Amino acid sequence: ALLPSTIYCPAILEMIGGVDRQPQVDIQAIVHVTGGGLLGRVGSLCRRMGIGLSLDDPFPPSEVMLKLQEFGRISDREAYSTWNMGNGMLVVTEDPDSVIALAGTHQVEAKLAGRIVGIESTAIRNRGAYSEAEPFLYL
Repeated sequence: ALLPSTIYCPAILEMIGGVDRQPQVDIQAIVHVTGGGLLGRVGSLCRRMGIGLSLDDPFPPSEVMLKLQEFGRISDREAYSTWNMGNGMLVVTEDPDSVIALAGTHQVEAKLAGRIVGIESTAIRNRGAYSEAEPFLYL
């Protein structure tokens, strides 16, 4: 069955305040994970902000993504560099509980995926088809 895309706009607009409202949450950055995959988008954010991230609990990729990896013999690094691997948007904030709660009011599933780790290297827990061989992917 095909499912519609998650539309993040109403939740994000409420968080940042939109044009004529006050922000509901203090947000440092938003990453919409599209072309360039999770590794590319997170890497770009980290370079711009001068930070490292430890994403030790990202959403898992869908079964379809895992099957495509297997059929095409696509490495986990390539899959995470091309696809979102189950993670459509990341919000960097010091108030994750408020972001999660507000996202829920818009029927957007959200959770704490990781944390800022200063300027250390960025690591993403690998949940791809071959994750046993490489549990974390580093930028």
